Amino acid sequence: MSDKILEIKNLNAGYETYRGVSHVLKNFNLEVEKGEKIGVIGESGCGKTTTMQSVNQILPSNAVIKGGEINFKGENVLKMKEKELMKLRKKGVNMIPQDPSASLNPLYKVETQLRDVLEISTEDGTSYYNPFMNLFKSKFKNLKNDGRKDKDYYREKSLKLLEDVKLSDPERVLDSYPFQLSGGMKQRVCIAMSLASLKDLLIADEPTTNLDVTIQHQVLNLIKNLLDKENLSAILVSQALGAVKKFVDKIYVVYGGSVVEVGTTETIFDDAFHPYTQGLIECMPKLTGGGFSEGIAGQTPEYVNPPTGCRFYPRCPNSSNECKNNTPSLIEVEKNHFVACEGA
Repeated sequence: MSDKILEIKNLNAGYETYRGVSHVLKNFNLEVEKGEKIGVIGESGCGKTTTMQSVNQILPSNAVIKGGEINFKGENVLKMKEKELMKLRKKGVNMIPQDPSASLNPLYKVETQLRDVLEISTEDGTSYYNPFMNLFKSKFKNLKNDGRKDKDYYREKSLKLLEDVKLSDPERVLDSYPFQLSGGMKQRVCIAMSLASLKDLLIADEPTTNLDVTIQHQVLNLIKNLLDKENLSAILVSQALGAVKKFVDKIYVVYGGSVVEVGTTETIFDDAFHPYTQGLIECMPKLTGGGFSEGIAGQTPEYVNPPTGCRFYPRCPNSSNECKNNTPSLIEVEKNHFVACEGA
């Protein structure tokens, strides 16, 4: 039996826009083994979030999946019916969202939302204290608990989760509405919700973007320790390469909606082959100083009319006519090190 938790094969996806269809993902491939921690790195606009949202099928309404497969524990997510997708989201995949403000309901306090997450993750998938039930108290006044936990239990558990993500005043946060919290506090509430019931796979999409540098390390360590304890898998999407380096076992480098390099964390940071990967690592701040990096010249591709061949060739310092005309496939340049480059 395969140990693959997730396998994305030749995924092609984009968005319908007023200018036409934007072709974002181009033959995207990714694999996650049981217990493995994967890093996905690349500039903003390279298709990382689109890929992650495809796994749980929570893409915007104008998204279009044009081909490929997303297999979670051997079942193709793209062929699942709504009931199966709900089970996947409840029991299979956690996701720490990139935008916490869009992920928290502004009408309910943090306590209500955290409690609902805790309850809906129970064995039967029910939510006894669902906020909508408060509208029908009279109708449900004779409803018995049937062994479910009481409100005090969930409040205590919620406070512990908020303490774990380093919120200094968890009581106040629990009694607050999302608009009363800063961006960093809302981000940590979303992380707490994901940690409330860890599943087979955790997808963390830029989980430390709004956090102070001093908090980033503590929160990532907490997540990693919990995952290691239960031998669970994770995908960390981030532009903070220093955080990725300490968290993951293997790295996928993404550019223009395609994977351009795959290798162990050590290989990618010490022996990167693709010019794009080399450029990303060169942009990392160095404690030894040495001035500022010039960055990678040019802009990410325009997806409505993307470049033919290798999408990086307009920015690549080593490009040739072959790069313009041919789309390179991933080839193994050394053991467990794959690169999509004509120069490989």
